[in-house]
Amino acid sequence: MYYSRYFKFNKKIDWIKALQNKKFNYRLSNIDNWLSFLPFLWIWIDIIVSIILMSTYQYIFIFSGLFIAGRFRALQELTHIGMHQGLCVSRKLAMKQANFFFQYPLFKIDMHYRRKSHFRHHFTNYDEQDPNIQDFLNIGFVPNISQKKFVYCLFYPLMPLGVFNTVKNSCKYFFKNKNRAGLLLRVIVCLSVIVLFYQLAGLSGVFWGYLFPGFIIYPWLAWIAQVAEHRWFVPQTRIVDRVVYEYANGRVTDYPGIIGAFVRGLIFPCGDSYHLAHSLYINAHWLLLNKIDRTLKEIDPAYMIHSSEGLFFSRSNKPSALSELKERLVCSVEEGGYNA
Repeated sequence: MYYSRYFKFNKKIDWIKALQNKKFNYRLSNIDNWLSFLPFLWIWIDIIVSIILMSTYQYIFIFSGLFIAGRFRALQELTHIGMHQGLCVSRKLAMKQANFFFQYPLFKIDMHYRRKSHFRHHFTNYDEQDPNIQDFLNIGFVPNISQKKFVYCLFYPLMPLGVFNTVKNSCKYFFKNKNRAGLLLRVIVCLSVIVLFYQLAGLSGVFWGYLFPGFIIYPWLAWIAQVAEHRWFVPQTRIVDRVVYEYANGRVTDYPGIIGAFVRGLIFPCGDSYHLAHSLYINAHWLLLNKIDRTLKEIDPAYMIHSSEGLFFSRSNKPSALSELKERLVCSVEEGGYNA
């Protein structure tokens, strides 16, 4: 297989030298432009097969909806990787693929605008300019909240107000395209998906295979990923060294066992469970992130300084990804403030 070339560093020492000397800068080749659509196609085949199974075995419709929501989450992550040229050399091509395979059918903002927001304002949870921080502020997901408020915010996209805001923003984004050609293509793509799902499984296919996973479950999966990937609301100082900055604001989280496999597949697909490795080597192909993560764990103690295990609960003495955030945000009744 062509993609096996990404594992050409067979000797561990090659990886160690490359990473320690900061010379790891593997550039994708032009042939990646021709192959970059394959992961998108694979995921859409998964979705279509799930719709077909749903039409045959109707009692699995909820499970199919959950699976499809996880596939939508994988599509989102591929668009993010492509935006950083970790999928193909041509960012322009990656953005077109992102629009066609994910942004348009899921009523998301055109990549022309998403890229501007991501590159201009997303400085790893630094300040209120970061759109992720703004998302937290909008719903009151900030320090000095109650435990009840913390749980509510974690499940906000599943709440009536959260679903309403998802639909409202989706309608707004539907009409926010780079040009009229983009709007026309969006209409064609959306209608094609709806007609396809209807032909495969009727109205049940449209609801349980498109509306339910796309506008209720997927937004929650994406939200949990956003909440868990960084160390939000840690004390901030301007750090010149970007690596030191990423180590202070990011974390390594392992998701062991069968439950961990489901978490990685549904919430952190396509290498997103190695988010800190991606932040450090932003242009690395997503198939390399696993090996980069394992190598950094061996050679760089600072990489593991804020490590955690599990999403909600940990099986070791390490905190889970969300328990660490809870300690910073939830009020301490005894102290009358939040745990910094």
